[in-house]
Amino acid sequence: MKILIIKMSSLGDVIHTIPLAKILKERLNDVIIDWVVNKEYVDILSNNGILRKVIPFNRREWISVSGFFKTFSEIKRFSKSLKEEQYDVVLDVQGLLKSALVTAMAGGKINVGFDDAREGAVLFYDKKIPVKGVMHAVEKNLLFLDFFNVKWQRDEVQFPIYVSEEDIHSVESLLNNAKVNKDYAVFCPFSRWKTKMWDEQRFHKLAEMVNDEGIDVVWTGGKNEKLEYKPKHDLTGKLSLNQLYYLFKKSRFVVTCDSGAMHLASAAGADIVAIFGPTSPVKTGPYSVKNKTVIIQRDELNCVPCFGKTCDRANICLDITPESVFKNIKEKILL
Repeated sequence: MKILIIKMSSLGDVIHTIPLAKILKERLNDVIIDWVVNKEYVDILSNNGILRKVIPFNRREWISVSGFFKTFSEIKRFSKSLKEEQYDVVLDVQGLLKSALVTAMAGGKINVGFDDAREGAVLFYDKKIPVKGVMHAVEKNLLFLDFFNVKWQRDEVQFPIYVSEEDIHSVESLLNNAKVNKDYAVFCPFSRWKTKMWDEQRFHKLAEMVNDEGIDVVWTGGKNEKLEYKPKHDLTGKLSLNQLYYLFKKSRFVVTCDSGAMHLASAAGADIVAIFGPTSPVKTGPYSVKNKTVIIQRDELNCVPCFGKTCDRANICLDITPESVFKNIKEKILL
């Protein structure tokens, strides 16, 4: 059987789909699995022993702001290459119009998607997977296993991401050159939504408390992100996603807001302190199997979660003191 998974973005959503591919690979005989993903996430899916091919989708070059394709010649070649594979099953895990169009391009024998897919995507599916109630994104994606009559257990949920020797050497060199203690924490203060970001000054105050415990703090972020205040150990913009995964894997714990980095840290098996504001940890919190996870959220507020990208209440949901976060770290992580 030849299966195509379509899950192009975002980072956390891609990570949440890895267990689906892994269980399919392990439980179906002679299965071949390919995956279409935005090109910036190709490396975290490559060389993991699960996928035959990781197929890049050049979203920025191919799709305009309005959502329409703008480079038809390249899209035509992309579609042709998918059709030539003659997939038995195409799984649209994204559930949006853009992914449904790619589903149609692939020309698989059976197209499968969620019955709650948006933007009219359900019109492209031969088989619709029913979604009932609120569940974590990982478990929602695993509903696709029902189509294959495959059962799963929680201890089967894994997020294998390949890290090369070169990546390991690069990270270790950065840490050694900066004289970072082997006992270090990682702080990830950034998120795509401003409303999900805890105040940077509070992160710095928390870092001082963590330092007093003899634990160094390494700060991270993407290439387009920048800290307002310069900390001692700043690796913002210096690591690939695979290198960041390794940094998380070797850390004592990670402090983060709701972000792709949080999900990457969870995939790496790091202990996590996640500071949530307007979003729901039930749906998109760290999916922890063996690691410790501490969720900090002002869920006593009647507006939480609002899932808002803007706020007219001064982001009151993230009015959380560094002292309260540190207390959780002391009592639940540094045992």
